[in-house]
Amino acid sequence: MNESTESDKSDEAAEAVRFDDTGAFLGLAPRPTSTSVLLAEAAARRGLAVETLPTSRRGSAHYYGGPLFGAGQVDALGLALLEPADDWLTSLPEAFRGREIRDSTLGEARRSTRPAFVKPPSDKGFPAAVYADGGRLPPLRELSPDTPVQTSEVVTWVAEYRLFVLDGTVRTGSRYARFGRLDVAPLGGGRHERAVRGFATELLAECGAGLPSAVVVDVGLLTRADGADETWAVVEANMAWFSHSYAADPDGVLDVVLRSAGPRDRLADRDRPFCRHLMSTVGPRAPWTARAAWATRAPWTARAPWADGSDGPGPLGAEPGRDLVARPGQRPARLSAFAAASASSAASAASGVGAVPPRWAGSHQESSGPAGWTG
Repeated sequence: MNESTESDKSDEAAEAVRFDDTGAFLGLAPRPTSTSVLLAEAAARRGLAVETLPTSRRGSAHYYGGPLFGAGQVDALGLALLEPADDWLTSLPEAFRGREIRDSTLGEARRSTRPAFVKPPSDKGFPAAVYADGGRLPPLRELSPDTPVQTSEVVTWVAEYRLFVLDGTVRTGSRYARFGRLDVAPLGGGRHERAVRGFATELLAECGAGLPSAVVVDVGLLTRADGADETWAVVEANMAWFSHSYAADPDGVLDVVLRSAGPRDRLADRDRPFCRHLMSTVGPRAPWTARAAWATRAPWTARAPWADGSDGPGPLGAEPGRDLVARPGQRPARLSAFAAASASSAASAASGVGAVPPRWAGSHQESSGPAGWTG
């Protein structure tokens, strides 16, 4: 899909919000982030009101923020939050996985004597990383030995891309890492754009039915320790409403976020299995409140800024209900300051100043080992 088509579809979505849903608004978690700032600006451009949560406003709510904060908002706002199934990655054909990866338990992973990339499927209850052996895994007593994890062979990701997908089509995307280090650039016009889009088209045509209609899929070019040729593979799939946008087009990102976290009474039947909080349809998956509680108990200091449900510490403090509020046709208050800080952060990332592994760069939907050795 070319850039003009991407822009055209964003314009169509904007018109739908402006004329068909005048009571709609985008609710943001309390702590502003670079992504929430960009989404608020995109929403304001199309006449969509923006509220910092919690809010007394009622209407057709959409949401962007973290799962811990979101768990307390789903019923109050009548939200349906879409997320991919934990086992989607491991269920993919090997041609799309590109490496050995399987579902396991924390107890089993602790008994391993070989290096492996170990990660929670979606909760980020402990750092996803390469561990020399199972004894190096964090000793989190609150996590049962039966806690689901995914383990995979150690590989090197040459380049990684985040794709925002709507109805089986890539709406926008961004590179976010090279060799495990933050290296942000737009997908459009980049060296690997054609290869990324081609791989994504094949993946979504064959395996897209196993994903929500609005989702983030991370893909990358990897090399294996056995010296095999470089190959494109899926890194993971994530919730769009909790994913960092990097250099993706904000309007395209907003299109996907609005569908991924929107009014429950408009939820399509095909998306019901992807709503974890609608327990009658998702089988044995643990309730949100129980899973989100891990974050409040985990001792990792890096997780502390996320307790408010944001995707990382914001450039400036926000006061709930005031600082990021926009009415149709108005620019959200203080967004200029937020945007300036975000631009500064993006410039630093692009130049490599202060860069950190992207999976600790504030998206929480990512995980990385040192120097690009990941799973």
